[in-house]
Amino acid sequence: MNTTALLDLGQQVLDYVINLDWKFIVSFILLAYGIRILTGKSNKVKIPTRYLVAIVGTIYGVALSLIQGYSTQYALVIFQSFVFAFVFHKLLIDKVVDFVNDKLFNTNATND
Repeated sequence: MNTTALLDLGQQVLDYVINLDWKFIVSFILLAYGIRILTGKSNKVKIPTRYLVAIVGTIYGVALSLIQGYSTQYALVIFQSFVFAFVFHKLLIDKVVDFVNDKLFNTNATND
């Protein structure tokens, strides 16, 4: 494959990631993690966590767009940021948090 094409593709991906709304992404991931903790402790919620997080993220994105008065173009950036954060959260953050919880708070280990 041509190195110029790879550099061009890399630049396009970098531009895409830089133009996302990172404040929204970080706050959404923290919100999703909080929901995951709260629903994990409660048996009253019958909705699977991934659907609950998707619903809350959609509501959060729409509310943020309306409250801040974002243009339609920037609302599209919020939507792209939501999709990126949802996938990023499910693929990476969940795995890292589970790994850290297992290593730091291993309830199966006996310390006699």
